[in-house]
Amino acid sequence: MSGIIGKLFHRASMCPVACSLKFVFLICSLSTLYIAIYHRVDVAPYLYAVLIGLIGLVASFALASHWNCQLRNSRDND
Repeated sequence: MSGIIGKLFHRASMCPVACSLKFVFLICSLSTLYIAIYHRVDVAPYLYAVLIGLIGLVASFALASHWNCQLRNSRDND
């Protein structure tokens, strides 16, 4: 268990932006799933569509920053 936590801290120190965006993506996805399951009637369909679009945007930024960080780290290792 401590090995996994150590790896997570190492990744977070190497790419803090990518790690934080992944965390935000996880929280947004879980909140959207919660809204979809328990508050189906309370949320307008347009607002829910905007929320899904926002999650897609955060996921795109997380993926782009992750790739950028991996490319940068691979150049440092060469």
